[in-house]
Formats: sequence, structure tokens, C-alpha cells
Amino acid sequence: QVAKDNAASITKPTISRQTQYDAIAAATAGAALGAFTGAAIDVALSQDLSLDFDQYGVPPALLATVFGAATYVVALDENSRLGSVLRGTLGGASKGIFGLLKGKIESDVDDVKRIP
Repeated sequence: QVAKDNAASITKPTISRQTQYDAIAAATAGAALGAFTGAAIDVALSQDLSLDFDQYGVPPALLATVFGAATYVVALDENSRLGSVLRGTLGGASKGIFGLLKGKIESDVDDVKRIP
């Protein structure tokens, strides 16, 4: 009974919606960075014909998943300096790019609506 009472009294720390949103944005940029890094490594390794490329190749999808997941986990920590940096840099860049894309799409949709 005591163990149940102790388990019930432990609460998960609440994470603000803004931190969650910023962490998702940072993870998106982290996944893109991982995919780019994986592709760059694959290109670099494929230039050396002495390597067995199939054995040493780094799939971009693997690095994208690892970078994205790691970025998300670290960025969710509101008390971490690194989490704050990731939310600010990668999250800010990701939100800026998506904001530009959203604005362009809305502008194009408005242009199409104006066609008689």
C-alpha cells in the first residue's frame, strides 16, 4: 500500500506547450541535419573505391532518426542550457523556414482565388 501511495504522489513535470512546440521544431531541423550529414558521409565514402561501400555506408535515414530523436529529447528539458540553445537555434531556424513556406503557400492560394 505504501508503494502505491508513493507512486501516486510522484507527478511528471509539466512541460509548457511552447517548449513542446519549440522542441518539435528543433527535432525537425535536427532530422534534416542528420539526413544531410548521412548523405554527405555516403558521398565521401563512395569516393574511396577501396572501401566496401555497402559495409561502411551510413544511411541518411538512420542519422536523421538519431539526430531528430536526440534533439527532441534534449530540447524538451526546460532547465537545460543545451535544450535552450537547441530550441533557440534549430527550433528558431525551423520555425522561420516553415513560416516562410506557409506565407508563400497562402500567397499562392490567394492568387489562385483571384483568378476569374
